[in-house]
Amino acid sequence: MPATHPPAPANGRPPVSTLTRLGPRPLLVALTMYLVMTGATVPTALYGLWARQYGFGTLMITVIFSIYVIGVLVGLLGLGGVSDAIGRRPVLLASVAASTVSDVGYLVAHSLTMVFAARLVSGLATGLVAGTATAAMVDLAPAGLRGPASTTALVANAGGLASGPVLGGVFAQHLSSPTHLVYVAHLVLLAVAAVGTWFAVPPGRRRPEVSLRPRGLAVPAEVRAPFWQSSSAGGAGFAVGGLINVVVGAFLVHLVGVHDLLLAGVIASTVFGTVAVGQVVGRSLTVSTGMLLACVGLFVSCLLNAASLATGSVEVLVLAGITAGTGTGLAIGQGIATINTRCPPERRGETNSAFFAVMYIGLAVPVIGAGVAVNQMGLRSGGELFSGCVAVVVVAIGLSLMWELTRSQAQEPSFEPELEAVGEEVLVPLCHKPRAVLYL
Repeated sequence: MPATHPPAPANGRPPVSTLTRLGPRPLLVALTMYLVMTGATVPTALYGLWARQYGFGTLMITVIFSIYVIGVLVGLLGLGGVSDAIGRRPVLLASVAASTVSDVGYLVAHSLTMVFAARLVSGLATGLVAGTATAAMVDLAPAGLRGPASTTALVANAGGLASGPVLGGVFAQHLSSPTHLVYVAHLVLLAVAAVGTWFAVPPGRRRPEVSLRPRGLAVPAEVRAPFWQSSSAGGAGFAVGGLINVVVGAFLVHLVGVHDLLLAGVIASTVFGTVAVGQVVGRSLTVSTGMLLACVGLFVSCLLNAASLATGSVEVLVLAGITAGTGTGLAIGQGIATINTRCPPERRGETNSAFFAVMYIGLAVPVIGAGVAVNQMGLRSGGELFSGCVAVVVVAIGLSLMWELTRSQAQEPSFEPELEAVGEEVLVPLCHKPRAVLYL
């Protein structure tokens, strides 16, 4: 491990007060991540407008969404380790460039095919920035602050995803040419992101010891267990949040009778906004406690989501989004903090990218299935069936976590404190906790 990054505290999470010491360079990278992620979710509030313009329904919305996820996975799995080999700056600038191309695509789109293309490139931008920006912030953070840097990256990620639907909703509800003007505004913000990245991140250089060959979901042995536990739970949370984002417009129109694109954007943003809350709350919890609470929150969110569809209650839908976001935040916050304090620096970019890839797979596959179910069975029945399936998955993850925790405790070696003699003095152990013995 480089000398600039001494070992973090035992729990991998320095005191919250140290967040103020991160400095401007990691925060400029966080701004870039925030703005690219904002662009990724602006379409949430625009799906209704595109549906009327091009004449499609809920199933096509999930297809558009799945095209975005394909782009994300190409960026994460195909290019996720590139920044480890050539440096963070080129990849971050490439993500801003891809987001720019996507915005221009939306601006000139005159067919659904062009919307598909713009959505695919938007996914690529997300995939490039998610793991790379997280790794860059950890690299640039002062010594001992990798935990807070990881948390800040996740807050920027979730904050951007939460801001996009609101930004799109404001333009869609209150301004003319909403599918164009919002992207003009976002292009200006991306220019700011490009300048900030250029000055904050050192120039890239080729590291011959790091391969450019895609490694897929290869995960270092040091972080394998927390990686799979937290990414699986986070993927289940993304599945619930993704369903809410896809169907919220149809929910308001068909079950509530409200045509308000801004309200749809605000409801969608609650999911990703509370992901950041879950990450912050999780800093004060142990990994096992945080993960178990995450599973409980996700299970409750599935029940609330089904209840909102059954009753047509907007309030219950919002509560479902809040609990889903908080549970997801608990899961991924615990995982990313652990990964970035233990992962070898030369594999930090690809490991973060693989982590997000698992979650986006968890987001894409169920949401596409939900789209098919909603199309065949209707919004209410299809959504309820999807919620029940995700609840089963969450219970399975929770049970596996409890089994792993029980197994690790059973294998914990017993510890009998021994008195250590030094000359004629006897050193008396003051702490009976294994591997943490203090002597007087």
